Amino acid sequence: MKKGYLFVVSIFAVIVLSGCSIFYPNSEATISPIEPETPFPSVSESDDPSPSQSPSDNSLKGVAEPVLLFYDVSSNSVMIVGEVVNISENNGECIITFYFANNPVLVERVSAESNVSTTQCAPLEVPLSALPRGSGYAVIEYESEKYKGQSEKFEVKIP
Repeated sequence: MKKGYLFVVSIFAVIVLSGCSIFYPNSEATISPIEPETPFPSVSESDDPSPSQSPSDNSLKGVAEPVLLFYDVSSNSVMIVGEVVNISENNGECIITFYFANNPVLVERVSAESNVSTTQCAPLEVPLSALPRGSGYAVIEYESEKYKGQSEKFEVKIP
């Protein structure tokens, strides 16, 4: 009886332990960063950069695609969360600009960090007192050493 019980427990253990690969089929997969759609031009050492060609020149940056993830107006603040969907990196910055009557009213900067396959902007919470009442729009920009981009504008209504 003990041998039968031990045999059944052994078979069960083998099935359970080998089942991990069934329940988690990508166990050996690795995540690689998404390459930019436009490759960076290579610069040889003999090329002298002109004053208009500096390493921080925005034309050398890849295209970032920030989008709005979450927008909420509470009784005393506006909360906005954005995400860059085509890259995953740390050390970038999300810039949220509020426009009313097509004029920029408030510009706030928040940090951004890698979130598996995307770059997540830190939540931005702005007091309602910092914004005028009425309808306007906001835009999320993303900028890092390698990427720069801007979201589509989205409507913001302040009560």
